[in-house]
Amino acid sequence: MGKKIKKEAEPPPKDVFDPLMIESKEAATVVLMLNSPEEEILAKACEAIYRFALKGEENKATLLELGAVEPLTKLLTHENKIVRRNATMIFGILTSNNDVKKLLRELDVMNSVIAQLAPEEEVVIHEFASLCLANMSAEYTGKVQIFEHGGLEPLIRLLASPDPDVKKNSTECIYNLVQIVLVSIDFVLPIHDAAAEADGIDPLINMLSSKRDGAISNAATVLANMAMQEPLRVSIQNHDVMHALISPLRSANTIVQSKAALVVAATACDVEARTELRNSGGLEPLVELLRSKNAEVRRHASWAVMVCANDELMAVELCRLGALDILEEVNLSVSRKNKFSEAAYNKLLNNYLSLKYSLTGYLSSSNIISDGFYDYGQINPGTKLLPLKDLCLQEPSDLRAVLLVNSKSDVSPPPSMEDKSSDIGYGRSISSSSSLRRASKEKTKTNIFHFSTGFGSPTEDKSEPTSGRNTALSKSTTKEKRSSFIPSSGLCIISQDTDLIISFGSLEIE
Repeated sequence: MGKKIKKEAEPPPKDVFDPLMIESKEAATVVLMLNSPEEEILAKACEAIYRFALKGEENKATLLELGAVEPLTKLLTHENKIVRRNATMIFGILTSNNDVKKLLRELDVMNSVIAQLAPEEEVVIHEFASLCLANMSAEYTGKVQIFEHGGLEPLIRLLASPDPDVKKNSTECIYNLVQIVLVSIDFVLPIHDAAAEADGIDPLINMLSSKRDGAISNAATVLANMAMQEPLRVSIQNHDVMHALISPLRSANTIVQSKAALVVAATACDVEARTELRNSGGLEPLVELLRSKNAEVRRHASWAVMVCANDELMAVELCRLGALDILEEVNLSVSRKNKFSEAAYNKLLNNYLSLKYSLTGYLSSSNIISDGFYDYGQINPGTKLLPLKDLCLQEPSDLRAVLLVNSKSDVSPPPSMEDKSSDIGYGRSISSSSSLRRASKEKTKTNIFHFSTGFGSPTEDKSEPTSGRNTALSKSTTKEKRSSFIPSSGLCIISQDTDLIISFGSLEIE
C-alpha cells in the first residue's frame, strides 16, 4: 500500500472575520450588541439583558438610560424566533417600570406586542407578552391602545391556555381593561360588549374554579364589572355563574372572598338568580362572610346580602341562617360597621315585616302588609321568630294568640256540615272593629292553634275538637249546627282558651 498523502487544510476566505470571543462585564457594551446584524449575538445579548433586568428596579432604570428600549422594540418583529422570544421576555420584565411604560406608549409598540399572542407562538412568548400587556393596561392610555389594536380578543382566547401563568396574566389584563373607576363609561362599555362578543364569559366563569387565587379574583372582578350592563348580566346568569361562585365564596383568601361576594351583588338582581344561588348552597358561605375580620369582605358580603334580601322568601331564609343577628352584632361595633351592613340589616327587616314588627313594635309607612303577615308578639333581639308552618305544629300553651293577615280569596269550597263536626273550634263572625279591639285585649291569655295561611284549603291542618268546651254560635246558626270554618281572607285571631275565631273579610291596615 502506498502512503496516505495528508491533505492540507484550506485557508479561510479572506473576506471572513475570524471568530472573536468577548467577555463583557458592562451593560452598556451588551446594549450596543442589540444593533448587531448577527442573530446569535442578538439572542445572547437579549438573554444577558433579561437576566440583568430581573435583578431589580435599578437595573431596569439603567437599561432605560442606556437606550436599550428602542432597539429592543425592533427585535419584537425579528424573523428569528429565539431573538423574538428573548426580546418579548425582556419587555415582560421591563414594563413594571413606569418610565419604560411611558416610553413604550410614545413608541406605539402595542401592535407588535399583541402580535406575539398569535396561536402559533410558543407558550413562553404568550406568557411574557400577556405580562407586558397586563403591566401596560394599568394606566388609561395603555387601556386605550390595547383596545384599539384589537388586544382583547386574543387575550380572551388565552384564557383557555393550559399554562397557568398565561391564564393569570391574561385575566389580569382583561380585569384592568374593564375597570370602571379609572376610565370613562363611554370607553368601557364597548370593552364589555367586545368581551361578550368574543365569547369571553364562559372562560371567565371557568376561571372561577382555578387553583390560583389571583386568577380567580381577577376573573370575578371582570364578571362583576360586565354584569353592570343588563344584557351581559343575563348572559352571565345563563352560564350558571351562581354555582361557579360557591367555591370562591368558601375560599380562605380574603381577596377571592371579597370579589366573589361582589359578583353575587352584581348578578343576584332577580328572583331566578337568587333562587339559583339558594339552591346551589351559596347563601350559607355568603352569610359566614359577614363575620369576616376583613373590612372589604364584610362590605361586599353586606352588599350581596342586601341585594339577595329583595324578596320576602330570601329575607326569611337569610334570617334563618343568622344574617340578621350577625349584622346586628357588626352594626354595634364602631370599627366594623359600614353603610352596607346597616343597609343590609334594614333591608332584611323591611322584607320580613313579621320579624320587624316583633322586634321593633312598629312598621313604617312604606311597609306594606301582604299575605302571611303575622303578629307573634314582642321578642328579644337574637330570638328566632318561628315561621307559620312551625307555629302550626306547636302544642297548645298559655302563650298569647297570633294575629294572621290573610287577604287571599278562598277558591276551595267550604267543608260540609258533617266535616265541620270533626274540626276544632266553633266560630262566630264579628264584623265590628270594636269587637276586634275587645278580643285583642284578651289575646295575652290565649295561644295559637292550627290556622289557615291562605295557601290551601281553609280547613287544612285542624286538630280534633277539645271535649267539654262550649263555644259561641253565630246568630244565623243553631246550637246544633256548629261551624268550624276558618275564613281564608281578612284578619284572623285564633284562641285556644276562648275557642273564638274573629275575622274580617276585607281589612286595610295602615
